Amino acid sequence: MSDHTQQSLAQDMRTLGVDAGDDLFVHSSFKSLGTVEQGAAAVVCALESVLGEDGLLLMPNFNLS
Repeated sequence: MSDHTQQSLAQDMRTLGVDAGDDLFVHSSFKSLGTVEQGAAAVVCALESVLGEDGLLLMPNFNLS
């Protein structure tokens, strides 16, 4: 069983105060989230679903290995 789903991540973001139309800069290690059902795509989809069409998502993407 996964620790997180797209729906649980979206709810967690709303609980933290992220709302539709917000500007959000995310700088985090995917690995730090633990197990996510459907992987990184679910994290991005959760962020997009919370921010909606009027929100702005800024998220650096690189691999240091």
